[in-house]
Amino acid sequence: MSLNHLLIPHLRVQGANAQAAWWLINSTPVMACAMFGHALSRHLHQPAAGVAIIHHAAQLHGEQFGYFRPQQRRGAVFIDGNDYSSKNRHALSLQPTATFSGEFSLIVRFEEGAEVSLQEVDEFLLRARLAGGQIIEHGRCCLVAPTELSRRVRSGYWVIDRGDLMRKAEGEDWLDALLRVTARPDARQRENTESLTVSGEDDQAVEDDDREGNEAEDADEASWQPTTKRELLPSSWMVATTLGYALLTPAVPRAGAREGYSHAFAEPLVGPVQYVSLRKFGDRPLPVWQAGWPRDDVFLLSQPDLEI
Repeated sequence: MSLNHLLIPHLRVQGANAQAAWWLINSTPVMACAMFGHALSRHLHQPAAGVAIIHHAAQLHGEQFGYFRPQQRRGAVFIDGNDYSSKNRHALSLQPTATFSGEFSLIVRFEEGAEVSLQEVDEFLLRARLAGGQIIEHGRCCLVAPTELSRRVRSGYWVIDRGDLMRKAEGEDWLDALLRVTARPDARQRENTESLTVSGEDDQAVEDDDREGNEAEDADEASWQPTTKRELLPSSWMVATTLGYALLTPAVPRAGAREGYSHAFAEPLVGPVQYVSLRKFGDRPLPVWQAGWPRDDVFLLSQPDLEI
């Protein structure tokens, strides 16, 4: 089997953008990870086919007073008079932000025959950022076959696409469906949505298992081994995150556009993703996020190889 998968293990990032959309905060930067792989492929001049994401840990920066309040900071660079508060001409305006620190392992799939220089990968990581955050540490990068991952990454959670659960019930709109699908397991149970889950397990039992799973898997030094039995995915934690963009205007040349590319205004497309333990994922194909244009005005990330 050719080694066309680059593993960047335990990549730690701080100060990453947690604002997945203007109305959504989370620590699941699927779009950023996919574009990180794209930027790496351009740096190496080798075409990449997509990125698989293993979540290890994440911490939102903020305080909890009834509900989560992100940490804020004031701008430190003068641009023009608009930077200053309208109420105090000596104070810079507040720039609303939401950030997080996290640890991920990324598997970048390159096209067959690509020649990847690990030295150039390390040079890229010295200057690269993930979701705008600073990369402060990472493990030793290596080229691997998917069957070797169990020896390289011992614990964590795949981030997988669950757009298959987005089915509207009577009287719902798409936002209602998204909120129902990504509700806490106990809330999904109260709303009697068992028919939309992929497992017949008791939700409370799954929640108890998830609560204990982080500590158990982090402490377990034995390699996880994919099971040969294709079981239904567990009813584990789901979150909503940005998975694409829909153009609102035609892409045309505009003054100030980055690097002279055509520019268009767009709205984010938000969908559900699920955290699935490496140990419970089974022998399914590697869940690689791939970018595509299903329509001329829609850019979307998906996992076409995923088998639920």
